[in-house]
Amino acid sequence: MTLEAVRAMIDKAMQRNSTNGDESHSSGGGPTRPVQSIRHDVAYAMTWETLKKKMTDKYCPKGEIKKLEIELWNLKVNGNDVGSYNQRFQELALICTKFVSDENEKVDKYIGGLPDNIHGNVMSARPKTLDEAIQLANDLMD
Repeated sequence: MTLEAVRAMIDKAMQRNSTNGDESHSSGGGPTRPVQSIRHDVAYAMTWETLKKKMTDKYCPKGEIKKLEIELWNLKVNGNDVGSYNQRFQELALICTKFVSDENEKVDKYIGGLPDNIHGNVMSARPKTLDEAIQLANDLMD
């Protein structure tokens, strides 16, 4: 996902969440509640890790993260559907940052979920990145 795409998503969400269309976050009726917001330039200056942590803290309860970590722990290729495995693994790896905190852990966990017929070949190639491991698995399944 590009920086421009992230910025567009942030802008769209901020506009959608503005009930008046003027970023006032107030419908004009009833009691108001304080809304903590930051300026666009501050939001755009955040690193990906900072933004991801803020979003996870706000929108992902600890119990849900634990469920996703368990799903990642048990994730395996279903039949020969490496494509679905790749997609779900990458989604879970983005969210479960404590479970797979560095690239080596991601690679090891990814290889562990591959089917027996390609597991050994990918492991013996000793991929250094998740992208390399995914490419090897895809090539071997073709």
